[in-house]
Amino acid sequence: MQGKIIGIFNHAFKDHCWANDICYYDPESPYVVFDISESKKTIVDELKQLRYERMVASEQALTAEVEKKTAELQEAKIELEAYSKKLEQKVAERTAELVKINNDLQNEINIRQAAEAKKELLIEDLQQTLREVKTLRGLLPICSACKKVRDDKGYWNQIESYISDHSEAQFSHSLCPECVKKLYPDLGSHK
Repeated sequence: MQGKIIGIFNHAFKDHCWANDICYYDPESPYVVFDISESKKTIVDELKQLRYERMVASEQALTAEVEKKTAELQEAKIELEAYSKKLEQKVAERTAELVKINNDLQNEINIRQAAEAKKELLIEDLQQTLREVKTLRGLLPICSACKKVRDDKGYWNQIESYISDHSEAQFSHSLCPECVKKLYPDLGSHK
């Protein structure tokens, strides 16, 4: 309404006028008073001023929103950096645990490999010993008088040669006390 009144008076007086409105809110009869006066203000200037004020207000609101979002981003950045450090620490701890477990496993593997190698050497040693051992088995036909033993081919051999040929045993000769008395009765009386 204010703009229409200004337009009417500008057109009527061929001069720049301005109208200010004052509203009265009387409960029984509200009314508006218009104060019209000569002015350098124009509607165009006033519209420019309003646009400028709205632009400034929009810029201020936008600046406030940008500042708010920037603050939120700064907080998020700080939280992200803290989380990143915490995550890096956890990764470092887990990596250290895995390295220790890996070292323990490698030590266990080395111990088992050494035990396996030792076992193989022991088996080889036992097999070599078994190859070298000759055993006497079965019945040995022996002469009751001369004590010769009959071999698989039917030949009679001294017991010493037969045992030496079929085992690792070797003999040294001596006389037992009974045989010394029997064979050399004179030796026993000199004592």
